Amino acid sequence: MEEFQEIYLSGGKFEFKKGQEGGVSIGYKGSNPWAMAMFQVCVSYDGEVLDIVPFSGLGQPMPPYPQPSLLAWLISDRHGMFGSFCPNCKSYFRIDMFSSDMFCPYCGKVSRGIHFITENQLKYIYAFCNAFIEAYDGDEDVTLDLDKLNEELPENRPKWLYSEETQQNNYKCSTCKRKYNILGEYCLCPGCGKPNLSDVFSQKMNEFGKQFQKANEEVSDRHDREVEWEKLTRCVSEFESMANQIRRFLLRHPATEKRKNSLKSLSFQNILIARDLLKEWYDIDILEGVSETDSNFLNKMFNRRHLFIHNAGQVDQEYLNNTGDTSVRLNQMIRVRSREIRRLIPLVLECGQKLVQGYESIQ
Repeated sequence: MEEFQEIYLSGGKFEFKKGQEGGVSIGYKGSNPWAMAMFQVCVSYDGEVLDIVPFSGLGQPMPPYPQPSLLAWLISDRHGMFGSFCPNCKSYFRIDMFSSDMFCPYCGKVSRGIHFITENQLKYIYAFCNAFIEAYDGDEDVTLDLDKLNEELPENRPKWLYSEETQQNNYKCSTCKRKYNILGEYCLCPGCGKPNLSDVFSQKMNEFGKQFQKANEEVSDRHDREVEWEKLTRCVSEFESMANQIRRFLLRHPATEKRKNSLKSLSFQNILIARDLLKEWYDIDILEGVSETDSNFLNKMFNRRHLFIHNAGQVDQEYLNNTGDTSVRLNQMIRVRSREIRRLIPLVLECGQKLVQGYESIQ
């Protein structure tokens, strides 16, 4: 699936049929070969979306919902997803179904599901309600044929007939099974608020392990191998990316201004200092069970990754100060060996899992 691709509504045909006693029944017909989902909202007479109303089963009474109001059916795009817009950070994402309460995957804002409805969806809802009112006030049935309207040239389509947009990554929550489509990688599930940190990070570390095995078996030239090992130090950057997301999540928790400022400046380049601060502040020990030898090795490799990114792998005084590494000299070009990468990847995975577990324990 391409990023930022326009996805049309699933389509189908809504029929608003005038009843003999003056009421209006709503029907839907659709036979398109792509995905479709639907949910129902109630709308006040002055146009305010009041709540999400569950569909009732065949022969079951309609669940109670705010009155007086009209019911409107919102359909998904052709991936079975609904665009959503955070009322707090104004960010867009897609989800496979709205619920009574939802979480912004980016900023963590919790709000009623109806508050995540987009402006375009509101225009569609108003068109739906107007079709209902037209049928109620008139003498004839009214039809909204979305398939036919979608076939019109863009300039002829009604403005309320909107489309959604694919984002960058698709995930399925391991807890509530909700599917969602977001920018970036690390986030909260919009349905239940569970972070996807562990799943995404573990998958990335497993991929690094596979890349190491492949390079170790297939690359024989010494220089080419060193290039591969340097690339695989990126597992450190992935840890830092995930850890920085947790840092942003932690900033949402109540704390003094001094503590928040300290947390904002927390760097994971020196993992030993980061460990001490997180343990002091939140009782999170990201190196619990890791030997002192392995902890110092991690600190050395984290700082070496920093050298590769910012100093072309050349030793500077900051590296020597941070690591106490006596195996290299100032201005020396550092090279990474296969045994270091073999040791590094599982240690980074273990450290990251401890961080995630520690963060989730304070939720």
